Amino acid sequence: MTPKYLWDFYRAIYPAAQASTTSSAPVGILYPSFNTVITSAFGKSAAGILCLSSDTFNKPTFPKDAFRDPESKRRTLMHAKILCPDSPNPAWFYIGSHNFSIAAWGRPKAREPGMVSIDGDGNEKKTKKKT
Repeated sequence: MTPKYLWDFYRAIYPAAQASTTSSAPVGILYPSFNTVITSAFGKSAAGILCLSSDTFNKPTFPKDAFRDPESKRRTLMHAKILCPDSPNPAWFYIGSHNFSIAAWGRPKAREPGMVSIDGDGNEKKTKKKT
Protein backbone atom coordinates (compact mmCIF):
# COMPACT_ATOMS: atom_id res chain seq x y z
CA MET A 1 0.00 0.00 0.00
CA THR A 2 1.30 3.43 -0.94
CA PRO A 3 -0.03 7.01 -0.84
CA LYS A 4 -0.57 6.70 -4.62
CA TYR A 5 -2.79 3.64 -4.12
CA LEU A 6 -4.87 5.53 -1.52
CA TRP A 7 -5.25 8.44 -3.94
CA ASP A 8 -6.22 6.10 -6.81
CA PHE A 9 -8.86 4.53 -4.57
CA TYR A 10 -10.12 7.91 -3.37
CA ARG A 11 -10.24 9.38 -6.89
CA ALA A 12 -12.25 6.37 -8.08
CA ILE A 13 -14.93 7.60 -5.68
CA TYR A 14 -14.31 11.35 -6.03
CA PRO A 15 -12.98 11.89 -9.58
CA ALA A 16 -12.59 15.67 -9.16
CA ALA A 17 -10.21 15.28 -6.19
CA GLN A 18 -6.69 16.51 -6.81
CA ALA A 19 -4.05 14.04 -5.66
CA SER A 20 -1.26 15.28 -3.43
CA THR A 21 2.31 14.10 -3.78
CA THR A 22 3.13 14.87 -0.14
CA SER A 23 0.35 13.16 1.82
CA SER A 24 -2.08 10.30 1.74
CA ALA A 25 -5.59 10.71 0.44
CA PRO A 26 -8.17 11.81 3.01
CA VAL A 27 -9.08 8.21 3.83
CA GLY A 28 -8.96 6.73 7.31
CA ILE A 29 -8.04 3.08 7.77
CA LEU A 30 -9.15 1.73 11.15
CA TYR A 31 -6.42 -0.57 12.41
CA PRO A 32 -5.44 -1.14 16.05
CA SER A 33 -2.11 0.02 17.43
CA PHE A 34 0.13 -2.39 19.29
CA ASN A 35 -0.99 -0.81 22.57
CA THR A 36 -4.65 -1.36 21.65
CA VAL A 37 -3.89 -5.03 20.90
CA ILE A 38 -2.04 -5.76 24.14
CA THR A 39 -4.64 -3.96 26.27
CA SER A 40 -7.59 -5.62 24.50
CA ALA A 41 -9.83 -8.06 26.38
CA PHE A 42 -7.97 -11.12 25.05
CA GLY A 43 -4.55 -9.53 24.54
CA LYS A 44 -2.00 -10.56 21.93
CA SER A 45 -3.49 -14.06 21.68
CA ALA A 46 -6.49 -12.56 19.85
CA ALA A 47 -4.32 -10.71 17.34
CA GLY A 48 -3.92 -13.67 14.96
CA ILE A 49 -6.67 -12.12 12.83
CA LEU A 50 -4.48 -9.06 12.20
CA CYS A 51 -1.89 -9.13 9.46
CA LEU A 52 0.54 -6.29 8.86
CA SER A 53 4.24 -6.97 8.97
CA SER A 54 6.60 -4.50 10.60
CA ASP A 55 8.74 -4.59 7.43
CA THR A 56 5.77 -3.32 5.40
CA PHE A 57 4.72 -0.78 8.02
CA ASN A 58 8.26 0.63 8.34
CA LYS A 59 8.79 1.21 4.61
CA PRO A 60 9.28 4.92 3.88
CA THR A 61 6.44 4.82 1.32
CA PHE A 62 3.89 3.20 3.65
CA PRO A 63 1.05 5.66 4.39
CA LYS A 64 1.13 5.57 8.21
CA ASP A 65 -0.75 8.88 8.37
CA ALA A 66 -3.89 7.16 7.00
CA PHE A 67 -4.17 4.77 9.96
CA ARG A 68 -6.60 5.46 12.81
CA ASP A 69 -6.55 3.52 16.07
CA PRO A 70 -10.13 2.36 16.76
CA GLU A 71 -11.51 2.43 20.27
CA SER A 72 -13.81 -0.31 21.50
CA LYS A 73 -15.81 0.09 24.70
CA ARG A 74 -15.64 -3.70 25.06
CA ARG A 75 -11.87 -3.70 24.36
CA THR A 76 -12.28 -6.27 21.58
CA LEU A 77 -10.42 -6.43 18.27
CA MET A 78 -12.46 -6.32 15.08
CA HIS A 79 -11.98 -8.52 12.05
CA ALA A 80 -14.08 -6.37 9.71
CA LYS A 81 -12.17 -3.95 7.53
CA ILE A 82 -13.44 -0.38 7.85
CA LEU A 83 -12.49 2.51 5.56
CA CYS A 84 -13.96 5.98 5.67
CA PRO A 85 -13.16 9.41 4.31
CA ASP A 86 -11.61 11.93 6.69
CA SER A 87 -14.54 14.29 6.60
CA PRO A 88 -16.98 15.72 9.14
CA ASN A 89 -19.84 14.55 6.87
CA PRO A 90 -18.65 11.37 5.16
CA ALA A 91 -20.67 10.28 2.14
CA TRP A 92 -19.47 6.67 2.19
CA PHE A 93 -17.99 3.94 4.36
CA TYR A 94 -16.65 0.51 3.52
CA ILE A 95 -17.23 -2.24 6.07
CA GLY A 96 -16.44 -5.74 4.88
CA SER A 97 -14.00 -8.58 4.75
CA HIS A 98 -11.70 -7.57 1.88
CA ASN A 99 -8.22 -6.49 2.91
CA PHE A 100 -7.34 -3.01 1.71
CA SER A 101 -4.73 -4.06 -0.81
CA ILE A 102 -4.14 -4.13 -4.54
CA ALA A 103 -4.44 -7.93 -4.45
CA ALA A 104 -7.93 -7.71 -2.91
CA TRP A 105 -9.33 -4.66 -4.76
CA GLY A 106 -7.36 -4.37 -7.97
CA ARG A 107 -6.16 -1.01 -9.22
CA PRO A 108 -9.04 1.49 -9.25
CA LYS A 109 -9.13 4.06 -12.03
CA ALA A 110 -10.71 7.50 -11.80
CA ARG A 111 -13.37 8.30 -14.37
CA GLU A 112 -16.09 10.87 -14.81
CA PRO A 113 -18.63 10.99 -11.97
CA GLY A 114 -21.10 8.13 -12.29
CA MET A 115 -18.79 6.09 -14.51
CA VAL A 116 -16.73 4.08 -12.00
CA SER A 117 -17.70 0.61 -10.97
CA ILE A 118 -15.29 -2.09 -9.87
CA ASP A 119 -16.57 -5.64 -9.38
CA GLY A 120 -15.45 -8.08 -6.70
CA ASP A 121 -12.62 -9.32 -8.90
CA GLY A 122 -11.18 -5.83 -9.37
CA ASN A 123 -12.50 -5.52 -12.93
CA GLU A 124 -14.12 -2.31 -14.16
CA LYS A 125 -17.74 -2.52 -15.18
CA LYS A 126 -19.19 -0.05 -17.65
CA THR A 127 -21.99 2.04 -16.19
CA LYS A 128 -24.14 4.64 -17.83
CA LYS A 129 -23.62 8.23 -16.89
CA LYS A 130 -26.61 9.54 -14.97
CA THR A 131 -28.25 12.52 -16.62
